[in-house]
Parts: sequence; structure tokens; C-alpha cells
Amino acid sequence: MNASPAPVTIFATFTPNQGHEAEVEAVLQAVIAPTRAETGCLRFDLYRSTTSPTTFRLFEIFANPEAIAYHRTTAHYQRFRQAIEPLLKTPPIATTVEGIDVA
Repeated sequence: MNASPAPVTIFATFTPNQGHEAEVEAVLQAVIAPTRAETGCLRFDLYRSTTSPTTFRLFEIFANPEAIAYHRTTAHYQRFRQAIEPLLKTPPIATTVEGIDVA
């Protein structure tokens, strides 16, 4: 019996250039709905840090590596990357994590 691949979970951090916080938030908000509509997207949630309120984080779960690969080819993802990059202090930090005890 073949085991299906585990979902892919990513925490992505975005730190805007000073004065561009609202623009970064708007760009992040714009990619949420079309990403959630993707068949392989299980979760795509935006958070703001409570310790550093100008830092945003995306909590993403995709069904498998193919779903992530597909996501990165979509027009909305390409527009998102192009729009957000010049607004950030540093490149986005995306960390893929493996669940240990997840409900």
C-alpha cells in the first residue's frame, strides 16, 4: 500500500520597509482568496506579530509538494511576488516545518 505524501506546512515571514506596512498587508490580503480557492490549498492564513506589529506571517498548508509547485505557477502568486518584493526590508523567510503532534 502506497502512503500518500504528508501535507506541506510553511510559515512565511514578511518584514516591510518602514512606511510600507499597509501596502504589504494589502498585497498579502490580495493573494489569500485565490490561493484558498486552489484545490491543493488546505490552509492559508495571515497573521500579524504581536511582538513586532509590522511583521506579517502566512501559515500555509498544502496537500502535497505538487500543490505547492502548482501554487507557485499561478498568475496570482506571480503577481504577489512581483508586488511584494520591493516593499520588503528583507526577502521573505519561508520555513517548511514537519508536524510532530498536530491536531
